[in-house]
Amino acid sequence: MSTHEDRVEKLLGSLTGDYGGELPPAQSRIEALIHKVIEEALGGLPIHTLTAGQYDPTTGMPTISDPVENEYYLVPSRDDSSNLFDEWVYVNGRWEKFGVDDSKPSRYKFTVTVPTTGWELYQPGLYFVRVPLEGSLATDDGGDASVVQTGTESTDAMLRAAFTKFTRISSENGAIVVYSVEIPDIAVPLRLEVLR
Repeated sequence: MSTHEDRVEKLLGSLTGDYGGELPPAQSRIEALIHKVIEEALGGLPIHTLTAGQYDPTTGMPTISDPVENEYYLVPSRDDSSNLFDEWVYVNGRWEKFGVDDSKPSRYKFTVTVPTTGWELYQPGLYFVRVPLEGSLATDDGGDASVVQTGTESTDAMLRAAFTKFTRISSENGAIVVYSVEIPDIAVPLRLEVLR
């Protein structure tokens, strides 16, 4: 048996003691096991499972009138995830939801022109240039970059050729750094898109 299976067996075994040697029905066993695992993870923090009427059905936020500070409250999950419960704690006079980040990343789009001047040797065969870009953050690495096309076939071909020489674009606060195996002989307008 694996370590996880041993742990589950140990937890299930401890449940029989909680119920006078007999296990309750399956759903109750699952809920009891969830309580045991959470209790173990939280170092014994008391857990309360709320039922209909004790939480707002739209938001899931508990509505009980006498919550205990720093105790754990479970509310049946409202989403389509695999979670059976949403976890709440009453802290400093307000409810805090645990384990969920409801924020959605926002898309930020920038345009910047990579110049033909100001390039420096980074290492043999690789050059770099720092290009000011208002709003850029050091944490923006990993976004998408594409060439802003002009509509003129010959110019667009030169822009795409220069862009293929770029090996990396990294972000700094207020600037980007472009690395290239060749210094471009045409200024390259870029569209950058990052998620934050």
